[in-house]
Amino acid sequence: MKSEMLTRLPRSSQYLHAVSNRLGASLPRARFLGMIVGTAVSRLVDAPDKAMKFDMEEMESDDARRFLDLVDIADKIGDVEDLKRHTTMTKPASTRSSKIPKQEMRQAPKKGLSSYTSKIISIEEVEGDEESDDGLIPYQKPDDDPFDSDEDPTLINRSKPKAPVYISELVKALQANDKPDTVELALKAAPALIRRKAGFGTELLENINDLASALINVQEGMSKESTQQLRLRSLIACLVAQPAKMGPWFASMYFEGDFSLAQQASLLTTIGLGARELAGYNDDPDLTTDRQQSSFPSQRLPNNLAAIYTPVDNIARRLEHTTLQPMALAAADKLTGPDILKVRTFSSRLSVEKKTAQKAKDRQTRIPKDLHKLLAESIYLPLCCRMSLLLSSRPNADATTLFEPHILRLFLQTLTIVLTTLGPHALQLYTVTRETLLLLTGLHMMVKLSTDAVVLPALVQLLLSVLDLNVAAGAVSEERLVTEFGNMIAELVAWAGNLGNVVNVPEMGQGEMGMGMPWTVLVAGVQVKWHEVGRKFQGRMVGLAGADLDGFGG
Repeated sequence: MKSEMLTRLPRSSQYLHAVSNRLGASLPRARFLGMIVGTAVSRLVDAPDKAMKFDMEEMESDDARRFLDLVDIADKIGDVEDLKRHTTMTKPASTRSSKIPKQEMRQAPKKGLSSYTSKIISIEEVEGDEESDDGLIPYQKPDDDPFDSDEDPTLINRSKPKAPVYISELVKALQANDKPDTVELALKAAPALIRRKAGFGTELLENINDLASALINVQEGMSKESTQQLRLRSLIACLVAQPAKMGPWFASMYFEGDFSLAQQASLLTTIGLGARELAGYNDDPDLTTDRQQSSFPSQRLPNNLAAIYTPVDNIARRLEHTTLQPMALAAADKLTGPDILKVRTFSSRLSVEKKTAQKAKDRQTRIPKDLHKLLAESIYLPLCCRMSLLLSSRPNADATTLFEPHILRLFLQTLTIVLTTLGPHALQLYTVTRETLLLLTGLHMMVKLSTDAVVLPALVQLLLSVLDLNVAAGAVSEERLVTEFGNMIAELVAWAGNLGNVVNVPEMGQGEMGMGMPWTVLVAGVQVKWHEVGRKFQGRMVGLAGADLDGFGG
């Protein structure tokens, strides 16, 4: 018969909270206890069809049935005689009977608790038939991970850097000076990424100033020639991608930035090689050099600048031979006869002309339409005019690295390269000629610097290039050399011709100090060009300081 207390128990808050807490517990045994208590009390109070029931596997186990049967046990008061029988039992029997429940408790868990326990199964190696593996392709052994070579796992860094795919990511990677691997990977990806982004969207245009600044200021790994090459190629890619914007920017950074010699050399080399690429020339970008210097170390270019300086130096040498070779052939013709009488096979002439025409055609497909304007107004004039202004202020040559002999030579060679790349048919040739002559006039007055054995050949070569371009441009430009620029050119030619009598400048030839032709050969080329112009305009040459009319006859 149900008692009144048992009837009120399932409806009390204490009972409901106790059962609910057990059912919501994280421990499996606590949840199991909650289900047992709830089910047992519900069977005692509620009707059979309304009794609480949990459709769980645990409630069908032997343990669950044993616990639920506890409420059905009828506990009756025993007889005194039963106590006497228990005390007269033998000790071994009592010991044995007492140990039986413990052994039962130590038996394996029943089926109901199998989900909360694990069973160890012995593993046996079975040798199968070799024929059963037919058609199965075994996996290859994975490559060794270099990060796993460290014995201490706490020192392994598995955060491998990834190559940037956006310009903003590239800028951040180049600025990560505390992560050499990230900077190196960014430099390797930079040239291709910049050129790929140049023709798509405005991403490169919006971030190109920050990108160029990050490239110039990269210090990590700059002792390696390969790293210097990557930085230089990236800077060239920036200039070629946006020449109208980056040309003046590079010129401004060269004069206003607080940079080292290596950074200044990178800027000048970028301008020179970038101008050549804009004009469609395929110069070798290899910046390494295997040339052994034989002169005294103080007269050589510093080793950390050699890899940067070499490309501009090589191009300048080729321009020397290109300018002087026609004059040398003309002089040889006077002794051996004109070229038309010299033996030359017809097939070789056709092959040479075919190759020349193909190169010109390929170059035409690569150059931009406004090439002359870009080279003159965005690259050449910003460099030349800024240096002329600097010279007009009579600066102290020892107070700035811009007048360091090797850097000044590189600057003059860069101007020569850009000027020659501009060509004789540019509309801006008059302005370029005037500014170049003003620069040379101001520079030759700094005697100590202009007569330096490193600077002098580059200075004379620039003067020779100006004369050669104006002569190639036609009669109008030649006449302009005499009528408008005659005084400046005559002064420079007279100065160059008297150098051998005034100062003792060594004639460094090829293989010494990295020079090309001796400066005396270049001076002779200048005089020959000037005399050619003088023969055509002898009357107008009267009164010019550098006009030797006696040499214009014949």
